[in-house]
Amino acid sequence: MKTMFAITHVNKDGMRQLTFSNQGRNHYAIKEEAEKALQLFEPGLRAEILGARADTLVVMPVECYDHGDAVGIYFDEPKEVLMASTLTRGGYQQLVDEDLVWLRGQHRTLERNHIIMIVEKSVELLYGTPENPKTPPPMRPSP
Repeated sequence: MKTMFAITHVNKDGMRQLTFSNQGRNHYAIKEEAEKALQLFEPGLRAEILGARADTLVVMPVECYDHGDAVGIYFDEPKEVLMASTLTRGGYQQLVDEDLVWLRGQHRTLERNHIIMIVEKSVELLYGTPENPKTPPPMRPSP
């Protein structure tokens, strides 16, 4: 196993993944080489392929087999971009739904009910409605 560098982006489900196919030729031994490859990825083509997600492109270290292919194609956010990019509405809704399942399993209290109301409303507050969508502010990591 070895650590290499690859270009990644956040997909439509809010998960960070390899931008190019999982082949050793798309992974770089030196971070600067990967950064140069990212710069050569023509901006018009970025937008055509990734749309608004083109803003989430970043080079990050990936664990690779000795032949160069990455061990996986999905990754946790690197610390320098952790929550600096915006989740898609679908990705955020999935997190909210998981939280609501847990909350509804807790003992009923006034505080619990209030938290459920806030969490349910958060999707609309951050993302607007389907008829009137809005872009939420980027989320920042905790200090």
